Amino acid sequence: MSRSDIEISVIIATSGRAGTLEASLAGYDSLVPETPPFEIIVVLDGEDAATREVCALPRAFPVQTLCQARSGPGPARNLGATSARGGLIVLLNDDTRPHRDCLLAHVRAQSRLGPCVAVGRTEWDPELGCTPFMEWLAPAGHQFNFQRLDPSRLVPWDACWATNLAIPTTWLEQEPFDPAYPWPAVEDGEWGYRLTRSGRPLRYVPDAVCYHDHRYEGPRTTVNEREMRALHPGTSCDATPNSLGR
Repeated sequence: MSRSDIEISVIIATSGRAGTLEASLAGYDSLVPETPPFEIIVVLDGEDAATREVCALPRAFPVQTLCQARSGPGPARNLGATSARGGLIVLLNDDTRPHRDCLLAHVRAQSRLGPCVAVGRTEWDPELGCTPFMEWLAPAGHQFNFQRLDPSRLVPWDACWATNLAIPTTWLEQEPFDPAYPWPAVEDGEWGYRLTRSGRPLRYVPDAVCYHDHRYEGPRTTVNEREMRALHPGTSCDATPNSLGR
C-alpha cells in the first residue's frame, strides 16, 4: 500500500492504556474487504513506552505514532490531522473497537449525504457485559443518546461525540479542536458548536458502529468523568455565549 492509496485516516488519542489500545487495534484486522485503504494514527498524550511497543507491532495496515506533551484529546487529534494522508478522518477512541462495516459505512455516508460531520453509533462491547448503570448511560441515556437522533435530519451540535465520528480532513484542519479544552467529553461539544455555526452539517450514521470497551459498575466508577462533563455547559458557553442565547 503506497502513501497515495490511503483514503481514510483513523486518529486515536491515547494516554497510558497500552493493553486497551492493543485490543482496539486488533479490531481493524476484521474490517470487511471492501473497506477503502486506511491508516491508523495513534497520538500519545504523554510519552509511554508500552504504548509505543504496541504501535510498533507488525500489522496489515500502516500505523503512524505521534507524541505530544500531556494536553488532552483535542490537541492530540489536531496533531494527528497534520499527518493524515487520507481525505477523510475518522476519530475513534483507544477503548473502541470498530464493527467490520464501520469505516466503509462512514465512507459511503460521505458519498450519499455529501461532505459532512458524521456521528457514528457507539454501543457497549458485547464481550464486556452490560451493567444496569451502563444501560442508563447509553445508548439512550446520559453519555450517548442516539434515540433522539434522526438519520434523515441534521444532528444538533451537542451530539457531536468524537468517540466515533468522520469528518473531511480539510474541515478538521480549518476548524480544529480548541486547546483551551483539555478535558475529555468537554472538547467535542464546544467543537461541535463551532462546526455548526460555520455551516458544516452534522449527520447521524447508525450503520457506522463501534463497540465501547469501558465497563462501569456504578456512579462511583464515573465520578471523574461526571465531574468533567459537569464543566461542559459552563465552560463551553463561556467561550460560545450564543449557545445559550446570551
